[in-house]
Amino acid sequence: QQNSGYNPEMRKRFAFAANLFCDMIGINNEQEDAEMKIAATDFDGTLCPIGEPIPEENIRAIKAWQEAGNKFGIATGRGLSLIREAVEKYEDLKLDFLVCNNGAVSLDAQGNMMHCQPIFSEVLRGLFEMEVVQDERYSLLVFTAHEVYSIRSNPLIPIELIPPISVERALQLPDVVQISM
Repeated sequence: QQNSGYNPEMRKRFAFAANLFCDMIGINNEQEDAEMKIAATDFDGTLCPIGEPIPEENIRAIKAWQEAGNKFGIATGRGLSLIREAVEKYEDLKLDFLVCNNGAVSLDAQGNMMHCQPIFSEVLRGLFEMEVVQDERYSLLVFTAHEVYSIRSNPLIPIELIPPISVERALQLPDVVQISM
């Protein structure tokens, strides 16, 4: 038997995580004859070239993958509102799952939230107190599970997509999952 480099405890953890993920997106991973596979990709610069539309060949490949009985999703650092805005224009692109905010938010194919991991309020307050975060030279975005707000705007994101917010108001939001500079 070839040694894969993983100890038995690590194998158990991987198996648990894989089964949990399959349960989250509605796959029965216990079936021995199951041939379904799962694919996920980043969006910016991977599925979609920066500043360009998603290439038609990528959409065709995803559609063929799904027609073969497989699941496809996007795993991105973007917040939910920003990735939805980016993919909604592609009628042929159907996602089986979506992982946003670098893993803090996950949705199923129907858009139901399966997972949300907000930042603890004490941690968020500590982040806003950091000198680098207070530096006015840098943009500062606040992501909740559903929206994105701008304390200091990002010149790469259209201003109409991101309403302004104060630090004080951001600290009152119940579901902040990410801040981005």
